[in-house]
Amino acid sequence: MTAVIDKEQLFDVTAGDSDLIREIADAVMVDTAAQIALLAKALAVSDFKRCAAVAHSAKGACGNVGAVAIAELFRSAELSALNGDASACIVMLPQFSIELDRLRIALDELSSTLTPA
Repeated sequence: MTAVIDKEQLFDVTAGDSDLIREIADAVMVDTAAQIALLAKALAVSDFKRCAAVAHSAKGACGNVGAVAIAELFRSAELSALNGDASACIVMLPQFSIELDRLRIALDELSSTLTPA
């Protein structure tokens, strides 16, 4: 199973600044939840081009801050959407909720171990 978060990547992006890590953690949770909602809406109307675009954008944003497991899921969704594979995309929707919860827990645990800058 892919690690939920790559702490080294997150620390590289933030230079280890605990306040910035917390800020990014909050932002990534809000943004990722919004991206999942957009993905579901596009999928509901079989707009695979939009699904692929949303998944691609979210994959990059998550990957940049070290949220590797959900970034990998977005990558799979992007490929499925590009192939017009509706059933694969539909199956992934519940997985996004699971990965978002795992990400929240991992970020909360990480945040609780940080000391203020």
